[in-house]
Amino acid sequence: MGRVLAKRGIAFLNASGFIPMQPQPDNITINARGRRRPNAIAKKTLLHRVINKMMRPLIRCIPIVMLVSHFVCQACSAQEKLLEYSWSKDQKFSFEIQIEVDEGDQTTNYQGTTNYTVDSANAEQLALTYQGGLTASTKPKESARKPTFGIPPFGVPPFGPAGLPRGIPFPGLASPFATTGISQARNKITMSRLGKLLVLDGSSQLPFLLGNLSLLPFENLPTEEAIEAWTIESTVSISEDDSGRFHFGPFAQIQKSNQGSVQSASEVTKYNINSSNDMQVTLDKTYRLNTALVDGRDSFEMSGKGTWIFNRIDKLPQSSDMKFELIVRRRNATVSIPIVLKCNRLTPERIAERELEAKRKAKEAEANMAEAKSKMEEHRKLAEEAKAKEEAPLSAEEKKGLLTELDSETPNTIIEALRKITRKKSKETDTEIVNAIKKHLGSTNFMVAKLSERALENADPVFGKANALKKAYEGSSPVDSTNLEVLSTTPLYVGQIVQIQEIGSFWFAAEIRELLPDGRVLAKYQGWGGNRTATLARRNIQLAPADLPQPHKPATANVTQHESRLWSDATGGFKVDAVFMGVDNDKVKLRRADGKEVSVPIARLSSIDQEYIKKMADAIKNLDNPFDPK
Repeated sequence: MGRVLAKRGIAFLNASGFIPMQPQPDNITINARGRRRPNAIAKKTLLHRVINKMMRPLIRCIPIVMLVSHFVCQACSAQEKLLEYSWSKDQKFSFEIQIEVDEGDQTTNYQGTTNYTVDSANAEQLALTYQGGLTASTKPKESARKPTFGIPPFGVPPFGPAGLPRGIPFPGLASPFATTGISQARNKITMSRLGKLLVLDGSSQLPFLLGNLSLLPFENLPTEEAIEAWTIESTVSISEDDSGRFHFGPFAQIQKSNQGSVQSASEVTKYNINSSNDMQVTLDKTYRLNTALVDGRDSFEMSGKGTWIFNRIDKLPQSSDMKFELIVRRRNATVSIPIVLKCNRLTPERIAERELEAKRKAKEAEANMAEAKSKMEEHRKLAEEAKAKEEAPLSAEEKKGLLTELDSETPNTIIEALRKITRKKSKETDTEIVNAIKKHLGSTNFMVAKLSERALENADPVFGKANALKKAYEGSSPVDSTNLEVLSTTPLYVGQIVQIQEIGSFWFAAEIRELLPDGRVLAKYQGWGGNRTATLARRNIQLAPADLPQPHKPATANVTQHESRLWSDATGGFKVDAVFMGVDNDKVKLRRADGKEVSVPIARLSSIDQEYIKKMADAIKNLDNPFDPK
């Protein structure tokens, strides 16, 4: 080859770095002046010598440059194949998460967005703040709604052939309320540039042993020694607390007191580069989780496969599409749960669209809020005006019209007037209106009588309070205690409405039927069916409120003739519980608790008893004599 090139006058590089040339004849021509002069061939040879002398240092450097260029290209190629997360402080990115779980008779979908902000980044570690969560929605399958041949869907309870075992609780698997990844959460994550988790502060646990929501987008990247395929093996824990909830992941804490169950599981994740270019790397991912089979314990098996794409330019996960199958074994039941998980990074344009949409919705919500506030203010003003109108006293014209309508012989006219009065909330009591209403309380027309009572409650506060008490004491429900104790000296009468406490701590309305000689009282419960009665000591009786109407109350003072009180002699050494029966000359007649009647000289009694006897005697003298002519 060298010879061929030499024949053509072309130099080539030999081992020593020189450019050998073919020897040229040294012919010399003498000109007219006698000087020696090289001919054309000699000139050409001389030019080659000059060029060779100038280019020799540069040509010697060519092997070194080529060698350095070769190693630089290899380093660049290796650098292109090496994957790592590389972000800058305050950088933000988001992922859209979709999870579909086939539970047999229904499908549960979880959707949401995970958002990340880079807090710090150095040559070895990356610190992130995560915020996000998922929302769950459940949709029954069509087959679950249609029984076959009269048999309930999914077979005979408690188990169904394809669904979760009925009656076997899996709250940590199937219940979104047992996990924190469903609701909005905030975590702190620290990882290496190859995706190894270093610190996780916070929780965003997902159901069905899917791990931590905040970690879903990220995978462990290969080291420089294994860039085509690599495997990550680890031991994780599946813990079950006392409520039956399962917690899964590398950071599941084993608590001391309230931990119900903890079992270990082996987790193996394999990665293989499927394709790679300057833009992205596509990985084939397979996953497997197993727990040991232990008698009497739940066991779990989870397998999955799919693809994961890494964006070389942004140094971020681009997307993930995985299909899992979770197999749960509990006692004699085995359940298979298919799961589809998709994760896609939101582009800056999509994030901007979401932000604009969020701003639009916020602005719309603000406008709606302002409109609602304006309407509420309008309603408030109208309500205040209506209330002021209702509370205003009747005008002379309104009062004249109502009195005319109440004096009508037509029931419908009276009813309309009563309804107007019922709607009126005046704080002033109009005596003429009240008296006009009272005329209709005993009306034979049911509506007139009923509306008269309501109108009178509204027009006369005293009647309203008394009527409310009357309704309360006519029923069989407990009434509020008045704390008005009944002592041996407390006046009582037959037909009086009181409140009694026979058993327990509740007080019930009752009517006194008899005052017994021993001081006890026979009472009948109000509102109860039949004639339920009770014989009670006075300590188990309380007086009713003073505003309660007493329909059987005697009009004269002789209501006290059956009252029992404590009597004492002048020295205070003798006392007896007895009922005043009357006065005979200078003696008082008393009936003791044992039923025996005694006559005691008034002079021998205490001054308090003598004063009491005087009042009783005066009251008897002042009684109206029905036989005296008037």
